[in-house]
Order: sequence, then C-alpha cells, then structure tokens
Amino acid sequence: MRRRLITILSLMPLSLASASVSSWSLQFRTGYDSNVLRLSTVEQNSPLSVTKILGNQSTFDSEYLRLGGRLNWQRRFRADDTVLRQAVYAYWTDYVHAPARGYPSIGWTGDFSWGPYRHVRGRVTWLNHYYLRRYIDRDQTLDQRVGCYFSDLDHRLEMTQPVMRRTWISSGVGFLQRYYSVPFTEFDLDITYGSFGLHRDWGRSYRTALNLTYGWAKNRGLHQTARASRLDRSYHYVEGDLPLLWRRPARHIREIGLSVRQEWRYYMAESSEDVLHSGRSHTDTQGNAWVRVNLAPDWSLKIQGRVRYRQTHSRYARVEDLKSFHQVLTWVEIAKEFEHDWK
Repeated sequence: MRRRLITILSLMPLSLASASVSSWSLQFRTGYDSNVLRLSTVEQNSPLSVTKILGNQSTFDSEYLRLGGRLNWQRRFRADDTVLRQAVYAYWTDYVHAPARGYPSIGWTGDFSWGPYRHVRGRVTWLNHYYLRRYIDRDQTLDQRVGCYFSDLDHRLEMTQPVMRRTWISSGVGFLQRYYSVPFTEFDLDITYGSFGLHRDWGRSYRTALNLTYGWAKNRGLHQTARASRLDRSYHYVEGDLPLLWRRPARHIREIGLSVRQEWRYYMAESSEDVLHSGRSHTDTQGNAWVRVNLAPDWSLKIQGRVRYRQTHSRYARVEDLKSFHQVLTWVEIAKEFEHDWK
C-alpha cells in the first residue's frame, strides 16, 4: 500500500514545477445507496443475511457522506495553442449505516493539448481498503465469514484526434491492479483494457459520444493458497457507454446530462468445482441523470441519480438468483472553487 501511495505522490512535484496558474476546490457530497453490499433479492430475504453477511451493518441501505478537494495547475506554451493541465485530488467517503465501507481515494490527472480536440491524457487513481462484504475463507473454515477488502491502483493513457468538424475520436489503454487483503489474496486481479470512443459536438450546446472498452482480468492469485485459489476468477468483458450532455440550457444551469452504460462480463472458469463462476456471465446496466447548477460565481450544485441492474447468467439457476441485484443511488454535491494566479 505504501508503494502505491508513493507512486501517486511522486507525480505532484512535476505538477508544481510546471504550474503558472492554479485553482482549487472543496467538495461536499451527501447521498443515499439502496443496496450498499449489492445483495441479491434472495440474500435480502434470507434470515442468514442479517447475522452472517451484514456483520455490524444494521440495514441493507445507507446514507453516505463524501468530503474532498482538488488542486489544479496549468501552464501555457507559445501563445494559447499548447496547454498542460494537471490536477491532484483526495476524497474520504463514509457510510452512516455501514461503518466498514468508509474509504479514501486519491488521484492525479494530466492533459496535454496542442489544439482543438487534440489531447494526450493520463490518469492514476488509487482506491484504498474498500470493503466489499463478508465472505468465507475457504482455506480456514467452512462457515465462518470475515470482512473482505480490496484496493485498486488504476493507470490510464488516452489520446484524442479530430476527424472532421466538431467530431473526434479517442483511444486509450489502461492497467488496473485490484488486490485483496489477507485472507482473500486468491482473488487478486491484474486487469488490462483498451478503449475507443467517437465524440461529437452539436453546436455549442450538445455533446454526444459512443465509448467502447474491452478488457481482460487475469487471476494472479490462482494456485497461491491451499484450497480456494484452485478456482479461477479470470474474466474478460466488453463495456459500452452512451452519454448525452446539454450545456448551458438556462442562465444558471451549467449542464444537464444523461448516460447509459452496459457491461458484458464472461468468466473463464470451467471447473465443475467452481459452481459460482463456471460458465457464468452477466449483463450490468447503469442509467445516470444529473444536473449542475451555478449558485454563485464560485459555487456550484450537482444533483445526480443512478439506477443499476445486474442480470447474471449461469448453468445453475440458483447462481443466477444469488448473483443478480439492483441498486439505486442518489446524491447532492456542492463545490466551492478558488483561483490564484502565480505570476
């Protein structure tokens, strides 16, 4: 974990060294999650869920709070055509009725632009000690559950290029390390992915896009422990994203957005011992809607809602019922922006 933190923080001196103008913001979010642990209807209706799966969590849903900030640096080269923008951010998220779910996240983004729709973008994000739920450690017991946590370190590089007036394409590659805490290291994954997008500005008000991502996850924990790691959790997936953005529809409204995202995931397991993963796939669909409002010159308010539904497909009907779930999230975020010129 310490090495991952150093990787991100080491990028900060580069940002500071190249900065000429900086701005920063503070953000506060309050929201509601209808299904914090992403439990299926079968699990929610089972009396075992309260005692074995929820742990110290008293309800399936929860309100949550997030507090954080963002620092931005910008440097222009030779007139206004070439710009280097960089930012670092940090957030803390806490769930009121699910104390174990609290987690920090930090990240760095960079954007080098040398003209309209011409960009090279980089991103590094780190999600630390994220609580998934309580699972059985198959190497130690047959029925006792303990908390399962993982951390993500995601690296992404993307390039955009115009193809015609107000139309551009994007392509990118990324590498995500998803590593679990002891005793669930057999779940560790190295995920490599590539993406392609087609984007279009319709005048000054509307923007649409079609983004496609293909990735494959390698179960690096395979055969690393006595029993549980004999089961392969590797998979590959395809994801499609279709966003629509309406900018400045009214005087005090900065933007209104809609998006639909769908993921198709296919597990590689074929062993008859692995009932949960063998021959399993799922379709994960998300719908998002949001509006961002300018409250004052330096204050903004964002209201967003998300509906998510995962439909699992398996040769075993009970696995389909156990691994399918639905979730509703809503939140309100208020941000205060500050700007300072370092001339």
